[in-house]
Formats: sequence, structure tokens, C-alpha cells
Amino acid sequence: MLGELLSDILGESLMNAINDGFLGAIGFLYLYGRYWKPQVVKQVLAQQYAGRYATAGSAVANSLMQILGVLLLVAFWIGILIVVLRHGWS
Repeated sequence: MLGELLSDILGESLMNAINDGFLGAIGFLYLYGRYWKPQVVKQVLAQQYAGRYATAGSAVANSLMQILGVLLLVAFWIGILIVVLRHGWS
């Protein structure tokens, strides 16, 4: 029982560390790609993202997933429209 608990805790903390590292890299690249100057990056990071690159990366990943969802939805509706126009309603 204790072994299962420890493996769950260690596994979860390891996954959180990997996730934070990945999102931190995305946030770092986004902020430096957008603002260029380290002073501005530090200021924006402190003001908008609580001083964490992982938070900035999470915001960027969230925005990208929303854009992807909208694009997939539009593609789905265009596909339905094409099928209906070619074959009719019946």
C-alpha cells in the first residue's frame, strides 16, 4: 500500500516537472521571440505571468489549442457543406 502511494506521488511529481519544463521552454521562446529585450521580458513575466515561464507557456499552449479547435470546427463545417452541395440533402 505504501509502495503504491509513493509510486503515485513520485510519478505525479515527475510528470509535473516534465510538464513545467516543457511549458517553461515554450514560455521562454514566446516571450523572447515577442519582446526581444531582456528587461521587457522580465517586466512582462513579472506582471502578467507571476514570474513563471511555465505560466506563459501554458497561456500560449492554451491559445494554440483554442485556435486549433476553431480551425477543426470550421474544417468540419466546410466538409459538411461540400458533401451537402455535391450530393444534396437526401
